[in-house]
Amino acid sequence: MQLSFLSFLVPNKANPATEAEPPKPESTPVKDARAVRVEPKKIPPPKPIPTRFLSTGLPVVVEDSPRAKRASGRIKENTAVITLPMHWAKRVKQHAVDELMIKLSHVHVKQQRFLSTMEALQDEDSANGAETLSIQTLAELTMYVHSLNASTFKAPLKGVRMGRSKVSHLAQVNLRTGVMTVSCYCLGEAIPAEAFRYLILHELAHFQEANHSKRFWALVARYCPDYKRQRQLMRLYFQKSQG
Repeated sequence: MQLSFLSFLVPNKANPATEAEPPKPESTPVKDARAVRVEPKKIPPPKPIPTRFLSTGLPVVVEDSPRAKRASGRIKENTAVITLPMHWAKRVKQHAVDELMIKLSHVHVKQQRFLSTMEALQDEDSANGAETLSIQTLAELTMYVHSLNASTFKAPLKGVRMGRSKVSHLAQVNLRTGVMTVSCYCLGEAIPAEAFRYLILHELAHFQEANHSKRFWALVARYCPDYKRQRQLMRLYFQKSQG
């Protein structure tokens, strides 16, 4: 076989049609995002509502609020009021209502027990001829507070005003301004005298002790030894006055 001189200089090129291509690495198949199924969040079944809550006949009012971000419930004027976000799904709302009704049932039972205990104490005081006060105006309230302060703590009280708190603050004092605020729902024609006296003494004691430490309660007990009982009676009167 004769080879030409040029065959040593020019390399022999293989035919591209017959040359085997290297194997391509296997790629992971890409799932279509539209074909991925998202399982809905499983909601546990609601707990059974206690029978004692249903037997009281307490009505339940459910409100949808566009501004609410979470479910909430409260008992207002012997009615369970539940507020839900308006954008929630129906089944999610039902689950939230069931859960809140269980919690509100315990709150309602505790309130009834508290009221029955306080009413028993109030009946006992009435049977023993406990005194009552009649304070309805700001002038009467101011005179009473300043008179009690002069005979007890002699605190640097600058003024007295009436508020409209209906949640928890029966009275409060601003130590910076020296002004005491008493809720108008604590006033009336038949205020339990000793209980109202405790309320004012409680706020006057804060001029000497800002927090509710042992020293603070010792100051209150100096002028009101049975302050625990009087505190309960004042809370009862406060709740009934809002009713």
